[in-house]
Amino acid sequence: FNYKPGGITVVTDNSCSEEVTSWAHACWGLNVDKVPITSETLNDHHQAVRNSVNHEMWNSHTVAVVDQSGSTRKIDAENGVTRSDLVWICLAVDFVGKRLRTGEATSQDYFSLVELGPTGKCLIKEHPLNWILYNRIVDLLRTRHPLGNGNYLPAIECA
Repeated sequence: FNYKPGGITVVTDNSCSEEVTSWAHACWGLNVDKVPITSETLNDHHQAVRNSVNHEMWNSHTVAVVDQSGSTRKIDAENGVTRSDLVWICLAVDFVGKRLRTGEATSQDYFSLVELGPTGKCLIKEHPLNWILYNRIVDLLRTRHPLGNGNYLPAIECA
């Protein structure tokens, strides 16, 4: 049987007396608002994308490898927040948002993201650090689901 109390799916045996498995739902109990994108932000983004072909114009390029294996479904924080939820929040709010607000990062800094799971998958490639990137990471918080084993070699090769 399959129950979904409070953002957690619990699968039991036929007698409903023993849990077979369980997992937390992605982004349950979290509300991270996306940032409205102005036409100026969009124009700056398009210019940064055009500039990205010339690596001499880059200030930096950060490549993050994010573990999305099944173990990141574990709840380590309050309110049903999973390890997976926390990594997306930290990337969006701290790595992108805070650095943009303080001026530590600009659209001449670039970001790539590789997902570590059963395979290595590039989810974001050479994206300018801007509020559009922030929103993309918030979308990942809402849509990515940890699954399977973590296979480091394909993820590192992809990075």
